Amino acid sequence: MDPAVSVDRTLASRAQARRGERDEQALHYDFRVSNHRQEAVDLVVFERLPVSHSQGLLVQRTTESRAPLAHQEGDAPGVVRWNVRLAPGASDRGHLGVRVSMPHGRALESELES
Repeated sequence: MDPAVSVDRTLASRAQARRGERDEQALHYDFRVSNHRQEAVDLVVFERLPVSHSQGLLVQRTTESRAPLAHQEGDAPGVVRWNVRLAPGASDRGHLGVRVSMPHGRALESELES
């Protein structure tokens, strides 16, 4: 990673709900990419989403500020990526949401790899 380029990600919100026989958790992340160099940079920003390893556990993207690039051969499960071009001294912001749904009463932490 270039020390003159920064990427910050924060958990903007977390909400839980019960829908019928399923429990849902919605997570929303904000990210900011900043170029502190004197020249433009082309970046590929990677994000890794939770991955289900159990039947009945569903993970889906819900909101995003830009469509990610297609999953590429060799990417780990759950990896999404975006191309970002930043002018000198510029920053770009984005957001990404994910919803995790599981049968009611199931422990979430033991079911996901993030």
